[in-house]
Parts: sequence; structure tokens; C-alpha cells
Amino acid sequence: MFVYFALLNIYFRLFLFFLNPNNLWHWRIPFQGIMQDLVAASVFYLFFKVLFLLFGNRKVKSGLFLILTSAWIVINFTNFEYADTFNKLLPLSWFVELVNVSSMGSFSTLVSDYLNLNTLLQLVVPLAVTFYIGVRHRERFFRPLRLKTGVGVFLLGSVCQTITLDPGIQPMWDSTVHSQILKYWYYSYEDVPYRKERVEPLKSFSPLFRQVILEKAEDTEMIVPRVEKVNPNIVFIMLESFRSNEIGVFGSDLELTPNFDRFARKGLLFTEIYSSDHLTKTGQWSYFCGSHKHKGGNVLIFYKDQASVCLPDKLNERGYDNWWFHGQSASYDFQGYFMKRHGIDHIMDRLTFPGSAKVMGWGLADKDLMDHALDNLENSQEPFFWIVQSQSNHHPYVVPPEFEKDHGFPETINKFLNTFHYTDYCLGYFLDRFLETEQGKNSLIIVASDHGSSKDLTGRNPMEKDIRLQKYQIPILILYPESQQIEPRSIDTLGGQVDLMPTLMDLLGIPLDVPMFGKSLVRNYQYRLAKGLISSGHWLLVDDKLFVSYPQKQVFSKKGVKISIPKSEKKWFALNQEIDDVQDWIVSQENRQILYDTLKEKGW
Repeated sequence: MFVYFALLNIYFRLFLFFLNPNNLWHWRIPFQGIMQDLVAASVFYLFFKVLFLLFGNRKVKSGLFLILTSAWIVINFTNFEYADTFNKLLPLSWFVELVNVSSMGSFSTLVSDYLNLNTLLQLVVPLAVTFYIGVRHRERFFRPLRLKTGVGVFLLGSVCQTITLDPGIQPMWDSTVHSQILKYWYYSYEDVPYRKERVEPLKSFSPLFRQVILEKAEDTEMIVPRVEKVNPNIVFIMLESFRSNEIGVFGSDLELTPNFDRFARKGLLFTEIYSSDHLTKTGQWSYFCGSHKHKGGNVLIFYKDQASVCLPDKLNERGYDNWWFHGQSASYDFQGYFMKRHGIDHIMDRLTFPGSAKVMGWGLADKDLMDHALDNLENSQEPFFWIVQSQSNHHPYVVPPEFEKDHGFPETINKFLNTFHYTDYCLGYFLDRFLETEQGKNSLIIVASDHGSSKDLTGRNPMEKDIRLQKYQIPILILYPESQQIEPRSIDTLGGQVDLMPTLMDLLGIPLDVPMFGKSLVRNYQYRLAKGLISSGHWLLVDDKLFVSYPQKQVFSKKGVKISIPKSEKKWFALNQEIDDVQDWIVSQENRQILYDTLKEKGW
């Protein structure tokens, strides 16, 4: 029986390995996968042998064996189909989403869709072999457990599991090289493999930190009107890699963004905003929690951050119904765990989409994403907070045929520009339909990019601004509810993604009573800065100077010209480090009251 399970699991492993050649980049990847398959075989062998001690009838044993092993084969088949699309293992949420399988179509439709070679090899053949063994070899296969054999199998499984946990061969734990037993059993006791919380005390804030970061401006007037409607619906549209460089209202002549340009002339457009990083998970953390990229690793993955209060948490307190729509898997980069622990009630990832949704590139097409959000409008209780997160403008940059165009650049750039244009089309498609509804008319809408892009610059003078800044400059557009007429304007206040949360709270009249590094973009603060990680450098943009702390301390003008470091300006390097240290302490706290009391004691 042990040999059978080992061969069965390794058989499924081969499909995952050769699904993506990148899975074979190093000997340790196949090695680790096979070791984990042997762990799974050990667990299954011991499970069945112990289970069979409770039953003497071989027909009952055979029935249990066939039912449970068939379920395992179906899970593996489903896992392959999922990995074929997203190069990730099936998320735990898949089991919950089984209730939605009817939305994929009738049973006959599903059967016809899966009449292919993969189904034959991964479903029909393993089931046939399993039934042959379970029926024809009962005598030999279901013999009683021998103590010596059981101990040997247990020790073998323990050794294999120990080897797989060796950091020298441990890749991402949710990658396709891991066995399903590790995904569903080993880590099942904890959502995320968090690092141990730090216990170092928080140091006193420096005078510069107090002066710049803790600056107060609540007594100054807002430069734009506050939203008049109490608790309006809020829709945050986060567009993948939608940087300013390719947008028409920012000076691009590529004509890729007629829809964004059209709506930008109706609201507040913030034109000097820079992304914290080049990753979506960092953008989410910065946008929704008013915090910077954390030096110790991604907060979504490594820290519980349950003491932090983020925008969805604050909206929950005001009775908002919080939703997140995304055409990828919620398990990717642990985004779903982050959303859940910060007040998102409804996670609508790709598993909730109807069967008609099309796979296009990195995930499901943005057009289907917009339709899925609109289809759930009647299910959203007002006031609601929606996060509609696109993904089509992501490698491998795939678009419908009608959006394929040669812009006169190399193929990799052309593909990026085409998905950029497609993203803009989907934005216009959504807003035009959403704003026709009563819920849409009562909504405050934010359109922003999740981050910039390292793609080569096109359509603008590359010497206009430091190339690092130009690649990661992003738009933030805010549209008021239809009932409130405002004067559209562009605002060139320097800022970053951390500034969105306090800005929205300010516009909505929500007290700014939680610790945030960001500052409201609609008040006249004396000190403004942007901070992040660009081109492998920790940087701080203050006024017209870019202070790069890593890999070496350097200062550049906003146009990218290296300048000498005046002694009086070295303080900004120290401030950059202090922000990192304080951020490190904050995300490591478990008790919200202790966090608040400590920060208040230090002067925050």
C-alpha cells in the first residue's frame, strides 16, 4: 500500500513539474517534491492501516479505500487545472467554493469541457488502477498492520519531512512543487507561517521624526470640499501597473487612455504620487493602512499586524459592507488573509466567477472582473466599500485580438502598451455602467495604480525626470458622488500610496485617530515626502531631492542628476532608517491597546 501511494503521488507530481519548465530550474525542486510525496504516502499508509483496525470486513475496507482515494485523485486533478492557469496550488478556499460549482454550467457541459488527454491521464487512469487494486487485491492489500513495517514507514516519512523543511531547499511554500499534503495538512493549523513577533522596545522619536512625520495640520483648512453625503458608497479601482507615463493627461501622446483622461477631467487628479514598491501586496498595505513598505519582509506574509488599523477596519466601524473583487486567486501573496484580518467581508476571487469568465494572461480578463463586480451590485448592502483590483496589465500581457496593435516599439513594450489600453477600456466600461445605477451615483470613486512598472519609458522625454521616479509615478483620481458638484482640478502635492488612507478619511470626515505614516493630500502640511523601493534602492523623495539609502548613500536631483551630499541634508538618511525601525516595531505588535499607549507615550 505504501508503494502504491508513493507511486500515485509521484505520478501526479510529474504533471506539475512539466507544466512549467521553471519548476525544474534546480535539482532541489524535484528532490523536495518527491520527498514530500513520500511524506504523503507515509501518512496515507498509516491512516488507512489504523482505520482498518476498526473494520474487519474486507468489503468495508475496500469501500473506504476506494471512496477516500478517489477523492484524493479528484483533488489532484482539480489542482492541476488550477496550477495550469495560475502556477499556484489550489487554495484552501476552493473547498468552500464547491457550493458555487453550479455556476460553471450544467453537468453535461462540464463533462464535455473536460473530455481531453489530461482528464484521461489524471482522472480516468488513476481511478481505473485504484478500483482494480481495491477490488481484485483485497487479500493482499488490506492485510493487518505489522508493527515493524508501521514504525519503518513512520520513520521514513519523518526523515523526508525533516529534509523538506531544510531552509537550503525550501522555496515558496505555496508553489506547485509542494505536495498537497503539505498544503492541506502541515500548515493547516495556521493561515500564514508568521515570523516570531519582535519584543525590542520602541525607541524615543528623534526631533526630525516629530517635526516631519508627526506634523499636525488638522487646524488648517482643506483645499477641496469635504464629501457632503454621509457614508457614501466607496469604490476603489486598483489598476495593475497603470503608471502615469503612459496616461494622456500626464503628457503621453500614445492615445492609450481615453477613458481615464475623460474621467480625470471630472474629479481630483493627484499628479505627484509615487508607488511604495513594484509589488501589488506593498501597494495594498500602503493604500489601506497608511504605512510604508516594511524592511523586514512583506507584511501580508510575515506579520499578523492585527494591532494595525486599516481603512476597511475604520469603514467597518461605520457599518460598511466590504468587498474585494479580483480575477486571480485570493491565496496569491496571502492577499486574502490580509483582507480577511482587516475587515473585508466578501472575498470574490477567481473561484467565485461564472464559468463563462475567460482566462487571459495572469488571470481572468479584466472585462469579466468588471462584469462580476456589477453582477454583485444588488448583493451589496449600502453603504458598501468595494475594492476592484485588475490584473490584465501584467505579464504575460495578453489582450483580446482587437486590442493587438503595433505601436512601433519592441514586442515586449508593444504588449505592455496593448494591455495598458485594454485596462483603460475596462475602466471606462465599468464606470459608464456603474454610474448609471443609483448606487453608483451615490459613490465616492477612487482610481489608482497598484504600483509603477519597470518597463522602458515610451512617449515622453526620458530626461524630464529621474528615470526611477518616472517609471514609478502613478495617478490617484477621486470622483465625488454625482449629487455634489465640484470644480475639477489637478493637485501637484508630493505624496505616496501611504497618503490615500488619511486623504479619504479627511474627505469623509472620519477622525484621523489611528497611527499612520501618510498625510492627507488635501491639507497644507509643511513637510511632504514620498518613500519606497525603486530599482533595488531604498529611497526618500523630499522636495526636489531623491535620497537613496541603499545600496549606497547618494543624492540625486529630481531630474536624476547626482549631486553632492551637504552635511545639513544627511539627516534625511537617518529619518529614512528611523521610519523603517518604527514601522518594524508597529507591525510586530499583537495588542492594539499597548501599541496605542506606547505611541502616545512617545508623542505620536
